[in-house]
Amino acid sequence: MKNPTLTKDDLIATGYGFGTAKTLITEGKRLMVEQGYDYYTNSRLGRVPRYIMEQLLGCDIPTPELPQSDSEDNRQTVANPILTKYDLLALGYGTGQVSALLSQAKQDLVDEGFDYYAIPNLGSVPSSSLENILGFRPPALPQARQILRQELEARSLSCHNSKTQ
Repeated sequence: MKNPTLTKDDLIATGYGFGTAKTLITEGKRLMVEQGYDYYTNSRLGRVPRYIMEQLLGCDIPTPELPQSDSEDNRQTVANPILTKYDLLALGYGTGQVSALLSQAKQDLVDEGFDYYAIPNLGSVPSSSLENILGFRPPALPQARQILRQELEARSLSCHNSKTQ
């Protein structure tokens, strides 16, 4: 499954220079704001939907594949899957961005009359609520929590190895 978002590092990996990649992300964010997605006004956000960048450049952009689980994930088969903070973290959003996204999505749901989402520590929302904020529907990732745990262990091991050398 392809990652539905791009960062400047993804653009650099495809051959664009640092300055060009940064300018392209800024232009992508501007286009998203013009389309009514105010989430992209955040100056610290460096991630845009792949489709907006492809629209901007007029070509397909290769992106890294997300790992697929061997086990059946029920969230993949329902029309409106529930996304957790782990799904968003595995897609590359930072912890602060995840908190802001979930808070905004929950507030939008409460405004629509779904009082269940007023629970303070609730960490999951329907993907459709994030589609209204991000401009695309993020995928539910099977075993996102395990993917993140493996990444943290790899970083820790890498850090430990560099200290011992």
